[in-house]
Amino acid sequence: MKKQVLAVLCAAFMSSAVFAASPVDELRAELAGTAPTQTRYAAHGGFLDVTPETFTSFWKRGLSHSDTDNIEAPENYCYRLIKGHDRNYVGLMTASMMVKYIAYSADARLLPVPSDFSQSVISNNDMAYIVTWVPMGKSLLGSDVAVQVPTQRLVIVKGNEIIRPVAMPQPLRGLMPNSYAPMFYAFPKNVILNAPYTIKFVDGFGNVKSYEITADAMGKAVNGENNFYAAH
Repeated sequence: MKKQVLAVLCAAFMSSAVFAASPVDELRAELAGTAPTQTRYAAHGGFLDVTPETFTSFWKRGLSHSDTDNIEAPENYCYRLIKGHDRNYVGLMTASMMVKYIAYSADARLLPVPSDFSQSVISNNDMAYIVTWVPMGKSLLGSDVAVQVPTQRLVIVKGNEIIRPVAMPQPLRGLMPNSYAPMFYAFPKNVILNAPYTIKFVDGFGNVKSYEITADAMGKAVNGENNFYAAH
């Protein structure tokens, strides 16, 4: 856990990712979850924490989920933030959503879930993921499926600052699908919650894409996480 926090700090400093108004001590506090902003997020609704106690409830919720439509479709493991009009899709996945998805999909996906999965998720509970993917589609020249190429170099731009992600831990990435060319960009929860900001990335064909994430959109995402796999 300490190594991951240090890695995030290094990535933040190397990329000028420190918020303009935040001194170093405040940034460290944000990443540790003890900053004053943490209280503000909690008051207005923050992301769900995965603890030894909540892991069990999230796992049970996933097991009881009955939707079987295209089990590796990204909508089954993340909340859609943006639906691009140019075949680029952007979503959000949190630790609680990952737990529910693995519980729901592991058997159907022939996935061996390691015995330390819960500890891996709990150890990375302070992170959330911006997810990009490419939907299935037909080629303009015929009936062939259009090529799916992953995005690259995604960043969050807030004011004049660029915040770069870190890689999703491999033990977790190995459990997630590869269908629809998904990419998982890891950021501290507080960074993702701190809207408004702009998400920018290079798509699979070398084009720079830019999407605005408003405070209202993030509020809806928080609500979407709370209702992910809600009973129906």
